Amino acid sequence: MKFSEAVKMKATGCAKCFSAIYTLPCRLDPGIVKYLGSFGKPRYRLDAVKLLRIDTTDGFHIEGKIGLKSIKFVMPKNFEKVHINKIARKKEFEKSLAAWLTDTLKIQITT
Repeated sequence: MKFSEAVKMKATGCAKCFSAIYTLPCRLDPGIVKYLGSFGKPRYRLDAVKLLRIDTTDGFHIEGKIGLKSIKFVMPKNFEKVHINKIARKKEFEKSLAAWLTDTLKIQITT
């Protein structure tokens, strides 16, 4: 199954950032952290707060709440002028998300 068939993405922006919000076919669980290792470590202990937040050294961050069916990939504002499919870190995030979904749902998700 293609990533775009399994996951719906909506781009949004505000004065400070540019975000891609992904609606998932399953609930977010703590196991996703190992798939996002290239972005950094969670800011908070997931067993304590259920809030996933990973801040990268290059200005991106990932936000989600364990148990919900969405996750947000936040990009620096200057990426708003770049075509969303040409942002390398976003592509890397989607590949990581696809790998987690493949293992979680037991079906092949390709980007």
